[in-house]
Amino acid sequence: MPSISISRTIPLLASITLTAASLLFPFWVISMKAPFIQEPIIIGIYPLQGLVGDLQNLNIVNHYVGLGEIKPENIPELQFIPLLYALYILLIAVIAFYNGRNNKLFKALLTVYIILLSALPVYSYMWMYRYTHTIDPKAPIKLEPFDPPFFGVYRLANFDIVSYLGPAFFLPLIAAIVQIAIHIRRRRRYS
Repeated sequence: MPSISISRTIPLLASITLTAASLLFPFWVISMKAPFIQEPIIIGIYPLQGLVGDLQNLNIVNHYVGLGEIKPENIPELQFIPLLYALYILLIAVIAFYNGRNNKLFKALLTVYIILLSALPVYSYMWMYRYTHTIDPKAPIKLEPFDPPFFGVYRLANFDIVSYLGPAFFLPLIAAIVQIAIHIRRRRRYS
């Protein structure tokens, strides 16, 4: 196996560090504020901790509008997020190692990495879509099924909702961009 030079070590460590640092931050955050709530309800999905935030008040609101109770133990997908992030870290290390050594393997691994990185927000949106389209018609407050506010600022009934992807999504993406930039630079240098 070939040795790793300093010019390869720094980008390798930078990519691994960015991806590993993402474990400390939320992947996705939603904040809901309404006139009858003193403090906004803030919920985040963290790679290692799962759902974090004011689930009690969120579930109270959900009860009144006919949405189901959210309990982290009832969302088995949360158990797989740490494994997915471990796979991100492993993949970005292998991608960085093979960057400039094996063009086909680099591109194949990078494609898998980008697909896996994209899969988490896509799956999360699909989960939320199913959740927000399953409303109890007997709820005290009538609410029609709605598309989930996954990204941006929304108004839903009396709620102002801010929703966005967090650093745990963007840091692994930046790690991939670093590797793509290095790859393009090396290709130009040797062309």
